[in-house]
Amino acid sequence: QRAVVINQNPVEIMLALGLEEQMLGTAYLDDAILPSLEAAYQRVPVLAEKYPAKEKIISLNADFIYAGFGGAYTDKTVGTREELLALGINPYLTPTYCFGQREQPVHLNEVLQEIKEIGKIFQVEQRAEALAKDLQQKIEQVQQRIGQLPKKRVFLFNTWGTNEDVPYTSGCCGIVHLLLELAGGENIFADIQGPMGHVNWEAVIARDPELIVLDDAWWSPAERKKDFLLSHPALAEVSAVKNKRFVAIPASGLMPGVRVADTVQQLAAFFYPEIYD
Repeated sequence: QRAVVINQNPVEIMLALGLEEQMLGTAYLDDAILPSLEAAYQRVPVLAEKYPAKEKIISLNADFIYAGFGGAYTDKTVGTREELLALGINPYLTPTYCFGQREQPVHLNEVLQEIKEIGKIFQVEQRAEALAKDLQQKIEQVQQRIGQLPKKRVFLFNTWGTNEDVPYTSGCCGIVHLLLELAGGENIFADIQGPMGHVNWEAVIARDPELIVLDDAWWSPAERKKDFLLSHPALAEVSAVKNKRFVAIPASGLMPGVRVADTVQQLAAFFYPEIYD
């Protein structure tokens, strides 16, 4: 009944399920809230720009914390899960981030299961089932439209912090890899173990992506990444750079949550303009 909700994807899942009345507050967003959820979001207090202090959560008499990333549950943030349980506060972590360095790819069912589990916890199972079904159907429609078209070689360009010299990209086993695959992309660094990993530009040049997806984050804007790619002499002959085939996706669109279907649709339209024009 008294939930603190941290990070973009949990906040938007809660709001999409109509649970703003059970939210004591939110914290640590990466992007603007989806316009369709903005009115509901305005009814929920913002507790902190980043992680709220554990003392703040205790003072609010919270009974549940829902976070999108494991970093929420440490001594330096809202507290370890053991500490929170001892205080009668139940912690929930987005399941796709529960297993650390994954060795198996994320499946769409895991993303949808999160929505269903939150629906069960808050006793809005029918809403959750309907939302999960809608997301799945939209993604299936994209895949039917793509059919057996050849996959496109895709590179995700992200950074760890603000340094474009060392690209941070999607590995085999994270949500980004899943989204690229669902949209008809072939992740050129699918051989990296784990959800994300650092690579070098020599490897990108050697694998010659046809298309580049730019993670558009406030700490590393897509436009800055695009400028870097276009001004780097060594990258001039990379197919995606030569043909200026870039698409910017908001950071929150590359996370598990209610945006997955929209992201798959946006990626597919970029990958296959010939069938989306």
